[in-house]
Amino acid sequence: MQSLNETIRVEGVWKTYHTSKTPALQGISFTLTEGTHVALVGPDGAGKTSLLKILAGILKPDKGHVELFGSRWENSTLFLKQQIGYLSQQPGIYGELTVQENLEFFADLQGVKNSKDRIEELLTMTQLSPFRTRLASRLSGGMFQKLALACAILHRPRLLLLDEPTTGVDPVARREFHSLLHQLRREGVTLCMATPAMDEASRCTPVILLYGGRLIAQGDPIALSKQLRGTLYEVRSRTPLKTAKKLKARYPWWSIQVFGDRLHVTVPEEGSSIPESGRESQGDELVDFLSIEGPVQVRIVSPGLEDVFLALTSRFETMETSTGVKVNGHEQ
Repeated sequence: MQSLNETIRVEGVWKTYHTSKTPALQGISFTLTEGTHVALVGPDGAGKTSLLKILAGILKPDKGHVELFGSRWENSTLFLKQQIGYLSQQPGIYGELTVQENLEFFADLQGVKNSKDRIEELLTMTQLSPFRTRLASRLSGGMFQKLALACAILHRPRLLLLDEPTTGVDPVARREFHSLLHQLRREGVTLCMATPAMDEASRCTPVILLYGGRLIAQGDPIALSKQLRGTLYEVRSRTPLKTAKKLKARYPWWSIQVFGDRLHVTVPEEGSSIPESGRESQGDELVDFLSIEGPVQVRIVSPGLEDVFLALTSRFETMETSTGVKVNGHEQ
């Protein structure tokens, strides 16, 4: 039985496009409660956009089903269209129309009552009132996205789906956009946002990690960080790629990731499934080994969401390689 405040229930959803033999989504299942701000996180090709399109009713799953507010698309199309706002990667804003004209057009399209008052409310909320007569094609990237957001929520949806809404937006406009999302959440709107940016995802709860069309982890960012077992060291080196290569050759069971001029090295905890010879004083061993590389800086740091994601995807790839199962459509 569905809980009273359950917004989204996704059960065993599969999707394969005719142009590909590899499924875009492979058995995705999760539930969300009303008022949450969920982040769908993953690299290109992870399945984020496909999942959002299925939630929006644009695509139909090959297997499995989706329930939104207790209804399925095939049974309650008109009802669900009234409950959902969708901001795609390429919003259908008309560049030859002004800000005001775009809002009026979408208000008519969505059958918004008292649209004049609603438009004024959104112009004030997005701080676009001074630019109401400006052509949409002449807006900055951040202002354009705020207009697209306003058009998506004219009809006061209960669920807002956003597909990488801040890609290409400058940091100031990005912060303003997230402030608008925070205001919507305070009003009770459920937000489901696809993003490749881990700093954006860390603001959300829960986070759903997608990789190769599969859900590999989900939960609160803090809880997810606890899945990274062991100690995380930040290593700064003048030759990070060379240092990483040597570390991987010496310690193949360690997770080693390169971030610019630094490395994140996860040393497994004592008693984990690593060779017996590698379990004693591994932190000291790391420092001793790196000392021959010349001047390096080593310190213990707290894992971020990106560290967790990279560690989980590495573990996922290792598991599939060992079992001979295809990863992203390629035989291992």
